[in-house]
Amino acid sequence: MGEAKRRVQEITKIKNEFKTWQESLTSDEKLVAEIAIRLEERLVRGRKFYGGCYHLAFFMTHHLSLQGINLRPVIGWVNDGLWQGMTSHAWIEFNGRKTDVSLTYCDQSDVIPTGELIVHDRVIRHGKASYTYYEHNDPAAQAGLKWMQEQSQLQAVIQKKMIEHERMRNIVANRTFKEYLENAPHGGRYSEITALIS
Repeated sequence: MGEAKRRVQEITKIKNEFKTWQESLTSDEKLVAEIAIRLEERLVRGRKFYGGCYHLAFFMTHHLSLQGINLRPVIGWVNDGLWQGMTSHAWIEFNGRKTDVSLTYCDQSDVIPTGELIVHDRVIRHGKASYTYYEHNDPAAQAGLKWMQEQSQLQAVIQKKMIEHERMRNIVANRTFKEYLENAPHGGRYSEITALIS
């Protein structure tokens, strides 16, 4: 079999598997998936929107709540497998499954590798790294943070990030997503993102 023909068969198989997966979703799961994929295509990669994990998790949570779909925004930690440290990160969960649209573009992908587009625990697009996700108080995350705090050159960075991490957890606890999005810089406000993905 020629290489071109084999490649066409692989692509066809991937498309068929994706279609079967889409058809297996409930109507609410389909809507979450559609919004997630549009956000990743049009904003993250389309407009090179990076470092916006909290923003996108809050947008999805607020946007879909207006349509009667309740998501669980998670402020936790990720590790790219290349070092011991942890990075504060946000994603959403629906029916116990993770969706993360924010890691597929990075302006410094040689330093911070791009990650996967994940929708309902399914990898839709691969990145340079496969990140491991940890809830806030996960022992592995706490060990990674402790290691970072022991590195003198990282202390200022980790202290600043911990403050931001706690601020984001407070937004989740108080459900103040609308206020957060209304005060976003130009291009990141709720109405602007909604217009982009509509």
